[in-house]
Amino acid sequence: MKLFYAVAFLRFFETSVPLVSGMIVKKEDYIKSESRYSFLHNAVQRVLQNEECCQDDDEIDSGNDDEDTGDPTIGNDDEDTSDPTIGNDDVTTEDITHVPSLSPSLSPSLSPSLSPTPIPREEVLERAMPTIYTGLGVVASLWTETNYCEWFGIVSCNGIEPTEISLSRMDLDGTLPTELGLLTDLEVLKLDYNALNNIPTELGLLTNLEVLRLHYNVITGTVPTEFGLLTDMVEMKINYNYYSGTIPTELGLLTGLEELYLFYTPITGTIPTEFGLLTDLEVLNLHLQNLSGSIPTQLENLSSLTEFTFYVNPNMIGTIPASLCDLDLGSGVYDTKITNTCV
Repeated sequence: MKLFYAVAFLRFFETSVPLVSGMIVKKEDYIKSESRYSFLHNAVQRVLQNEECCQDDDEIDSGNDDEDTGDPTIGNDDEDTSDPTIGNDDVTTEDITHVPSLSPSLSPSLSPSLSPTPIPREEVLERAMPTIYTGLGVVASLWTETNYCEWFGIVSCNGIEPTEISLSRMDLDGTLPTELGLLTDLEVLKLDYNALNNIPTELGLLTNLEVLRLHYNVITGTVPTEFGLLTDMVEMKINYNYYSGTIPTELGLLTGLEELYLFYTPITGTIPTEFGLLTDLEVLNLHLQNLSGSIPTQLENLSSLTEFTFYVNPNMIGTIPASLCDLDLGSGVYDTKITNTCV
């Protein structure tokens, strides 16, 4: 008879306290049920152990279905619930607990942000190229091919992405998208004779760029200091625009630069002394601006220089360094306050 009631109690409470992994229960209900269940469970186990010696094996087996509750901790007196709130009478009814092992947010394999795998270049181009062409204002019918190398204006590719883009004289009146900075294999970018109005600082990411032509646009703002990162630059034509501010001294870092065209803009300030570091420079056009100060003596270091223009800068003063007198000076000192000492 004791065995009958013991088994009955065990089955009742195993089915009445559903501690199934993944359920959401109020903590205080869980605590009360757990405490009550553990007490009765242990009591029933003691009864079964006492009766075990008096029953044959078949009778014991008939009262034990080996039921799996789904929780391997049930029936373990040394159970570690991993929840410090269990047994705490101060738990409020608002407290809700989830089973951590089933929470995807705790699984690194399910979190893309934790993946060390870089984005494939094909995916980068898939996002960047349409945005660039749309931003520039290129007619959509000119870039419908799935292969970017076949788009209008793509002069050369390295297999999957452009190395030269030429969209000169296209009447483009959009903006240069920041996504241009993603085309890191780009070596030549020609967007001259359009009506583009900006230069994104992200162009400084194009460290393989050798030729940049943005002249004859309507670009406003300052010349980006990030241009100093373009250390492979050979030819930079950014004249005939509407810049403000001064000439960035960072351009003195472009030690491989051979031609710099920065004329016919409202730029102010002085000629940077850092230009004396451009020992490969052959052409330096700075005329038709609002420059002031004198010609830096550091320019005498430019042994490769053949052409240097600075006329129509009414606030420039001083004299022409003697070593520069043999250069092509264009209109010389016209509309400046510089004394022509070369005659």
